[in-house]
Amino acid sequence: MKNVTNPLFVLLLLGVLQSSYAIDHWESLVLPGDAWRYFIGVSEPPSNWMATEFNQESWKTGAGG
Repeated sequence: MKNVTNPLFVLLLLGVLQSSYAIDHWESLVLPGDAWRYFIGVSEPPSNWMATEFNQESWKTGAGG
């Protein structure tokens, strides 16, 4: 099975690595109760999944939190 790294995890990890700076607030991409779409698959998502014109209607929807 191919190891696919989640881009959100990478961004969070980069934030932790820069934690030598004082953190005075929290920002979240998905807030509790926000509806968001996600992909569960046995292979990588389509190569254009990050494009603004990508149609994610077939992806599952869930509440953030």
